[in-house]
Amino acid sequence: MFSLGDNNRYLLFSEPTDMIKSFHTLCGLMTNTMGANPHNGDVFICTASPKLDIQY
Repeated sequence: MFSLGDNNRYLLFSEPTDMIKSFHTLCGLMTNTMGANPHNGDVFICTASPKLDIQY
């Protein structure tokens, strides 16, 4: 079951992130950049990359 609460640690990744990447790639990004373990129950908050050029 997925739940969030006071017992979780929340980590904000401050750089825009390409959210199209796979789960394993995002885990590697958190491990290599933040030195954090994505498998220990921590919650990682990422922001998506802004779209600078939108074409219709």
